[in-house]
Amino acid sequence: MFMLRNGMIGKVMVRSLVAFLVSTMLGTNVGSATSDLLPNHSAPPVVIENVHVFDGEELIAATRVVIKSGIIAGIGQDIPPLEGAEIVDGQGLTLLPGLIDAHVHIWAEDQLRQTLVFGVTSVVDMFMDSRTMKAIKDRQATASDGSMATLISAGILATAPGGHGTEYGMSIPTVSSPDEAQAFVDARIAEGSDFIKIILDGGSILDQSWATFDRETLEALIEAAHARGKLAVVHITSLEDARTAIEDGADALAHLYCDDRYDPEFGEFVASRRAFVIPTLSVIESMSGTSGATGFIDDPYLSPYLTQADRAGLRMTFGTAPEVGRKGYEGAEKGLRQLRASAVPILAGTDAPNPGTAYGASLHRELSLLVEAGMTPTEALRSATSLPADKFGISGRGRIVEGAKADLLLVKGDPTDDIM
Repeated sequence: MFMLRNGMIGKVMVRSLVAFLVSTMLGTNVGSATSDLLPNHSAPPVVIENVHVFDGEELIAATRVVIKSGIIAGIGQDIPPLEGAEIVDGQGLTLLPGLIDAHVHIWAEDQLRQTLVFGVTSVVDMFMDSRTMKAIKDRQATASDGSMATLISAGILATAPGGHGTEYGMSIPTVSSPDEAQAFVDARIAEGSDFIKIILDGGSILDQSWATFDRETLEALIEAAHARGKLAVVHITSLEDARTAIEDGADALAHLYCDDRYDPEFGEFVASRRAFVIPTLSVIESMSGTSGATGFIDDPYLSPYLTQADRAGLRMTFGTAPEVGRKGYEGAEKGLRQLRASAVPILAGTDAPNPGTAYGASLHRELSLLVEAGMTPTEALRSATSLPADKFGISGRGRIVEGAKADLLLVKGDPTDDIM
């Protein structure tokens, strides 16, 4: 798999986009690239010939793509190749936008470097230390090495005193009442948060007992986010909380419910409120006591690129009773099928590095699970490209169109036909 960022070609060894079924060694400089934010005007143009293009929405048959100064300069067979350009033979290959993981947790720059290794060029972080967030964003705004995935982040999440998010050993501000909501949101935006993440979860799915928000405080936080022009993304794990969050104005759900409940009207309800959902099937699968992603550990083509922490994380599962976890996963799958049938936007996210997941690698597992749950391969690819770019305002990414950033993957075969 070639990875192109702003006109320079880095090279990554994989077997195919998702299940890694075909082995092709295209190089050894994992993650080599220029800055994703600063165009490299000194890089020679790149022309990819006779390549299929998934442009973020649909597949374009064999064509030519021209990249100049880190920008897609043209797409089409009638575009003449540029003199002095580096020519890439795209026969039998498909060009994709850099993948976007719409639900991760980043604690250090190294995790963004590891994410990039697997072709995930942007991430949406749902909770991180605000000082780390600022340091990474400052570096990405000025750096010239482009060695990290691009970061979009909520920064500090909104939770009740003693709520989920307070158990990780770091001191964070909490919200006790509705009249504290606007000040909390304003403080997060001042720190650089791109959207507001809100916790609505009493912990019962994981046999925990956490404090959580009452309806008035939840509504106040959502209204405060909207007053500042920010998305309100609500973490839920139960059907009841999912309905509450959407009813109270949430723009999105972080996770699908996994409490083995069923509501035949859920899909239409979410669609009617114009919300979107990030199911995180990878981490819900881990709650069932198993994870198909553990196969990555023994894969001779992927294993060299997994860190020790990756391997440990992929082997871990939640302490949920397997029978409860399996029923919860089945419930999440049913919910996803409803959402798809109702044309609710579904975004791919992994919740890495929670048990059963690893940065970058697990997004490929997530795409596979989305297809197994009823989405088409093309829909799954949209969920990791154009949709998260649109919903989270990730400028210049998620699509292969003239003028977009050259944030690209070149993979063997046609993942719109077989994402497995």
